[in-house]
Amino acid sequence: MFGGNWQWRAFFGLITLFVALPLLNSSMAKPAWQVLLAGPSLAETGKRKGAVSAQNRAWYLVTRNAYVKPVHEKSKLPWQQQPGQWPEIDISKLFNF
Repeated sequence: MFGGNWQWRAFFGLITLFVALPLLNSSMAKPAWQVLLAGPSLAETGKRKGAVSAQNRAWYLVTRNAYVKPVHEKSKLPWQQQPGQWPEIDISKLFNF
């Protein structure tokens, strides 16, 4: 533990938090356009279940707005089979920590 001035400890703690945040949760630290292009991950494998859930949570939070789907309705995103095709994701599984 750092045993110096409490103001310096608070400063370094805050800096460490902001530096570590993208490393701890990389999918939520991405810009919305990158999350939208990556799309949802519909696979549910055992080892990567946490990463898949984090990617789907980020995708849900980006696409829950009323304007995202209508604006991108005619364009085909890389993960879509057909333009305007949006998968349904069970919200109860996304936020079940």
